[in-house]
Amino acid sequence: MIKAVKGANALIFVIPHQFIPDTCKQLQGHVPKDAQAISLVKGVEVKEDKIHIFSEVIKEHLGIECAALSGANIANEVARDKFSETTIGCRDIEAAKKWAKLFESEFFRVAVNKDVLGVSLGGALKNVVAVAAGLIDGLEWGNNAKVSS
Repeated sequence: MIKAVKGANALIFVIPHQFIPDTCKQLQGHVPKDAQAISLVKGVEVKEDKIHIFSEVIKEHLGIECAALSGANIANEVARDKFSETTIGCRDIEAAKKWAKLFESEFFRVAVNKDVLGVSLGGALKNVVAVAAGLIDGLEWGNNAKVSS
């Protein structure tokens, strides 16, 4: 892993959330200070009485700026070129535009803004809504129950 980041100018984090802290600890001191990072990781880290978004965790461990990507998309549909959209939150809007160029395609639209926290929390909360929708589907309560919950 250390070899992979040597001289890197862009890091994309798309691993299960539980591995982010340990992965970052392994990378400490090996990532160039001018590198940019982006987190595609959904969810939040809860430690004692505090909640942290993963772009903050990455920034804290590695000392580099970290954007967040999240949106109305499901990985298996993105992989099959089904239309999807996403948003990149990045404090540096020019860096956000560079990330957008990297990710955008004919079927995957990317918007950018400066709201890293909002994008990250939107992704985390989307999962809660998705679980609730799945339960409603499993119980066969119908779409009206989904939209009213």
